[in-house]
Amino acid sequence: MKQGFKHLLTVLFKHGYYQDNMFKSLDTSFDDGTPKLLRDLDIIIKSFPGGIHLLAANPELLMTTNDDNPIRLLLHSKDNLFVNFTDLPDFSPSDHLLYFNNLGNNSVVGSHTFLLHEDETVGQNEMIQLCAGKFQVPLFDHTKKYHFTDAADMEIPPQSIHSINESGEYSLTGMTGNLIKIKEGNSEISRIYYRPNAVWKKPMGIIEIYTGRLFNQHLQYGKVDYSIHFKNRQTIWKYFLVNSVYEKFGNLTILNKEKEQVFNIPKKQRVHDNLEALVFESKNKIPISEITNGYYQLVDNYVSPQKPGKLVLKKLPNASPDLIFQDTENPETTYFSHIYI
Repeated sequence: MKQGFKHLLTVLFKHGYYQDNMFKSLDTSFDDGTPKLLRDLDIIIKSFPGGIHLLAANPELLMTTNDDNPIRLLLHSKDNLFVNFTDLPDFSPSDHLLYFNNLGNNSVVGSHTFLLHEDETVGQNEMIQLCAGKFQVPLFDHTKKYHFTDAADMEIPPQSIHSINESGEYSLTGMTGNLIKIKEGNSEISRIYYRPNAVWKKPMGIIEIYTGRLFNQHLQYGKVDYSIHFKNRQTIWKYFLVNSVYEKFGNLTILNKEKEQVFNIPKKQRVHDNLEALVFESKNKIPISEITNGYYQLVDNYVSPQKPGKLVLKKLPNASPDLIFQDTENPETTYFSHIYI
């Protein structure tokens, strides 16, 4: 009997919003079939703030599992503002999953670290449409032939695929949940994550660890790291000066710590009933972060570093992820952070 466990893998969750870049508010749980698989393989998974460790008593057992039975980790964010401060355009928590696996040519970062996404940070390629009970082939053409594979590119048996109607709707049997690749010939046209009509507490995302692939990486590199990087959202910051005390100043401006004017000339704007505010809008998008190394100051009559004017507020508050608004004229591209003073 093996007396100890060997450390094979660490999965790291990173996010640019947090000061230390570690996504500590991300929790993991197991899909229904994973606890038994872990017992069969003598694997222990230990969580820590910002990731998990995987340890195996007998690593050779990882070669015994089928490609259709990976270790499946469910991801849940304890921070309900995750979508607000994360750069994931068009991500809908109710309709999408963030899907990751250790198959394919994952980017290598360093000697033994692999990104579980295609680009430098999580993006459109990891956002998968969630389908329950049935799914639709995009731009379906009845003259074309389609076929379906799983995440490992294994063909789904024809007897498991059922055409519902002539508009390209299908259902599957014999599958509890899996990534489905919809293909026309050799071309992949879409991906979905399929669930039957079962009650399911939907996670934010899923990581599938194929143990054979992990074992081969372990043989080559020793202990390996998988890394998932989220990018923090960037917004146009708008400072609203609503206190009448600011009316006594004649030439207010906002400077960064390098004494650069990164905000436009202020404009008056009605914010509520008869209440007017002096509004400063940033010239460019600024990242939202938990704690920023940069800061902004409110100064009156600033001319130059040699003529700095009068300091009104030494450090303005940062943008908060709970006050983000879309541009009504172009909601898909521009988000605003409102900060009231």
